Amino acid sequence: MRKSRAIISLLCLVILGACTEEPQVTVETSSLKLSFTTNFDGEPIVMNENTYLYNGNPIRFSKVNFYLSDLTLGGKEIIDVTFVDLTKTHTSEQAAEEGTVLNFSKIPVGAYNSIELGIGVPADLNRTKPNEYSTSHPLGSDNSSEYWEAWNSYIFVKIEGQYDSDDNGFDENDVAFAYHVGQDEFYKKLSNKSTLELDIVAGEPTDLELRLDIKNLFTTEDGSLLELETHDPANQMDVMRLLMDNFKTALAYRF
Repeated sequence: MRKSRAIISLLCLVILGACTEEPQVTVETSSLKLSFTTNFDGEPIVMNENTYLYNGNPIRFSKVNFYLSDLTLGGKEIIDVTFVDLTKTHTSEQAAEEGTVLNFSKIPVGAYNSIELGIGVPADLNRTKPNEYSTSHPLGSDNSSEYWEAWNSYIFVKIEGQYDSDDNGFDENDVAFAYHVGQDEFYKKLSNKSTLELDIVAGEPTDLELRLDIKNLFTTEDGSLLELETHDPANQMDVMRLLMDNFKTALAYRF
């Protein structure tokens, strides 16, 4: 009899416990299309083809890429680190308009009023090397050319091209420029709090574009453009600092 009463009491406790469990809350999500594009003074860059006026003379670009990290919307992490290679996608006018696209399918529904991101590789990850990752990882061996042993650092940003300084057509006498940025001190964290008005709505895909304007990136503090004709190793650090500081105005969002 006592055993029966004990079993009945235990069943009551189990039933009571089941009745008091917190109900599970289902978080509604939707999809986000995140695209990265690059332009020069508002004109889409087509690698190795389209030319633009730079201090009155033609310029063209052959490479634009960078590492993007710690991307958050409204404090929610979207990307820890990824490699944005605009060189591969900006091959025609149409492709340049589309840019490099990342798709996300599980973004919580709601209003987002802030976006934060890093240009480059954060110090903790920058201490690692490509052989510590799978080959396809953004920091892995597929991107080993984006790591420089002399710096013990990933190369955060690469921008390369040609400048027709004598304005007589592109030839072997033109300026071949290559701006590469790396090392921990040049990692740049960007924050745009309380100015974003992005609504993620259930059942409605959302597009968000991040646009990089190279002309803004190459603009010095006095409003002039970088002198591409001369390369002074003594001021290399100053140029890297200028480029990274300029990301705050050269990288804008559109949706």
